[in-house]
Amino acid sequence: MKSEFKSTTPQDAPAVSALLQRIFGLASDTPLIEPRHLYWKCWEERPDWQGSRGFVISKNDAFVAHGAVVAGA
Repeated sequence: MKSEFKSTTPQDAPAVSALLQRIFGLASDTPLIEPRHLYWKCWEERPDWQGSRGFVISKNDAFVAHGAVVAGA
């Protein structure tokens, strides 16, 4: 069973959303997993952070954990 830790991209949004929905029992219209919220939280450019702030652990190419760096003011 191959595990991998990697940063995410906007193309990963559907898989991240599905993982969070499944793990937390969220409705599909929950703001936390909407594409624009995920983009703002994980991939929108910031002057104080280069690159993705979203990270996943996958096993056999399926996401099993997700975390994000919360940028401070």
